[in-house]
This record gives sequence, structure tokens and C-alpha cells, in this order.
Amino acid sequence: MRKRIKLKSLLLDLLVIVLCLSGAAFFVWLFWQDLNSFTLRSDKSEIGIISFKHNIAQRKFDDRVVWERIATGTKLYYGDTIRTSDLAEAILTLADGTVVDLGENTMIQVGTNANGKIQLSIKGGDIQIDSTTALSALEVKLDDGSTVSVDAGSSLAAKSDSASGIHNV
Repeated sequence: MRKRIKLKSLLLDLLVIVLCLSGAAFFVWLFWQDLNSFTLRSDKSEIGIISFKHNIAQRKFDDRVVWERIATGTKLYYGDTIRTSDLAEAILTLADGTVVDLGENTMIQVGTNANGKIQLSIKGGDIQIDSTTALSALEVKLDDGSTVSVDAGSSLAAKSDSASGIHNV
């Protein structure tokens, strides 16, 4: 004795399978969009652009605790903290023409000093600053508390060994 399969039941099963697969594909797409999104600020003025040379750099706003991955060409704001990990390098291009090259395992915070100049606070790693085409000076604050002023038309290379606290400028 053979049981007959109804065509109506087969179409209903196929419809449920297609509906479930469509829902799963939609939620995978939403997850991908959320994973690759980055935040834009409208309450602060832009002071430069972040781009990365190798792998991924991350940014944290001064009023948040979450690190976010950034896309190349992301805007830089006062108070941002930028970090690179192993085998990752990033470039900060400030609005005045200064180029800051961040090496791997580097963390810096962008802010202002008492004179209103841009201040980069380094918390380990190595940087190279090229301000030969810059219009204004900036100040670099190393993690031991010392500060270095980089005037317009000059360049600086600094490396910090966080284990021993040695700074090579």
C-alpha cells in the first residue's frame, strides 16, 4: 500500500523552507552591516582623516568606552583615541597638512593643549610626524610626561619601549 503525497502539502513545505532561508539571509545581512559600520559625529568639528596601511586600526571617542573598527578615510575628531595592533599601521592626515604615521602596537589620543595647539598623547608604540607642509605646530606628549613641540616645517620620529620606558626621539 502506497501513501499518496498531496501537491498542496509539498508546496506548503517548500514555501516554509524558502521563508525560513530568506529570514536567515536577511539577519546575516543585518549582522554584516552592523559589524562593518562606523560612527560619524555631528557635535564636533573634523580635524583630519584616518587611513590605515596594513590591517585594521581602531578608534574610541572620548565619551564612549567601546572601540570600533574604522574604514579608511574616516574623520578624526578632538578627543579620539586611536590604536593599532600587531602588524597594523595607520596614517593620520591632519587638516593643516601634518601627516602622523602610527606603527604597530601604538595608541595615541588627539586633544588640545593650553595654547590651543593640537596635542598628541602617545601611550606606547612608535610614530613618525611629517609637518613639512603643515601650517601650524603641534605638541607630542610622551607617556613619561615629557612633551616635544613639532613646529611647522619639521619632522619627528619617536619610539617608545613600554617595557623599559625608553623613548628614542
